[in-house]
Formats: sequence, C-alpha cells, structure tokens
Amino acid sequence: MATVYENFASAVTTLYAGPLGGSFILRRTSGGGYNANGEIVPVTTRDLRVRGVVRDKEFWNAGALLGVRTVAMLDNKHQPFPDDVLIVGQTTHTIDTVKAVAPNGVTVIRYEAVLK
Repeated sequence: MATVYENFASAVTTLYAGPLGGSFILRRTSGGGYNANGEIVPVTTRDLRVRGVVRDKEFWNAGALLGVRTVAMLDNKHQPFPDDVLIVGQTTHTIDTVKAVAPNGVTVIRYEAVLK
C-alpha cells in the first residue's frame, strides 16, 4: 500500500503532466578526460524526458532581495545533478543547484533545480 508521500509524489507528477507543466529534456553528460593508463575516456550523453514547471523565483534574505533566478520544479522520476542541461523548448539551461523536496525525509516528491 502506498504511503501518503508516495501518493503525493504521484499527484505532483500528474499535475506536471497536465496543464501546470511541460515536458523537457534533461541532458546528462559523463566521461571525458583520461583514465589511469592515459587513454582517452569518451564522453557519453544521455537524454531523459522529464516533466516539470519552469518559473522565475525571487530569493530573499532578511528582507533584502538577493535576486531573481529561474527555477525548474521537476517530477521525482529522474534526479537532476549540477551541470546537467535542461532543454526547455528552444532554450538551454545549465543546472546550478538541486534540492530534493522530501517532507518525510525519505520519499522525494519533486526536485527543485536552480538554473543558470
């Protein structure tokens, strides 16, 4: 039987799949450089389809506006990492920081990624 947090995570994904969200490409690159033997390690790229919402968010500290950043709230299916690329339509963003939202500390309901 699903927990309340698992049900909520499913509901968030459903909302992102509907009128509140869109479908984006999360591009993850790995490899590159050299291995211990000095041989070139090839760069591999993997594209993942993710659902989410992209919006601007104000960041405040002690009543002072620190700035406005673009934030993507993504479903809990694929965890984004810093330096991954999020392709939204024709716009490409690089992920700066990622925060997992898990109210019970165990079940992630969504990921919040600050974009640059």
